[in-house]
Amino acid sequence: MQWNKLKKQLDSRVSHSLKRRVVFHSTSYRGTHDQVGKAWITFDNEMIQDFCTINRENKRITLATGIHNQYEFYYAVEEYLGLSINEALASTNPIIRALSILDRRLGKRRLISIRDDHPIVNKLLIIRILVEYLEP
Repeated sequence: MQWNKLKKQLDSRVSHSLKRRVVFHSTSYRGTHDQVGKAWITFDNEMIQDFCTINRENKRITLATGIHNQYEFYYAVEEYLGLSINEALASTNPIIRALSILDRRLGKRRLISIRDDHPIVNKLLIIRILVEYLEP
């Protein structure tokens, strides 16, 4: 699926408190032989997560540190869009779990009960909790 369609569907799932504050971006560098690129998420115009295309030899290191590449992000988004909120939260893929934290289908009571050790999920969980409970 094209990025524009994915982005539109992702934006429609973002909670009301994060609308226009969380933005999904993507770019590809077409001049390279393997069309590398990156995707990233911003919150209030500050990058909070970068999904840069990386060397596949470093995959073991990246899984442990929370670094993922652009293609892993795209695959996760496509899968996430077909899942219920319960399935997304229970996913083994940390990108899908992170996207589910931003989902408007996730209520406040359930939000505060979530515990996750993955860096991406924790970043987005903290942002969502702060926004939900500090805004009037």
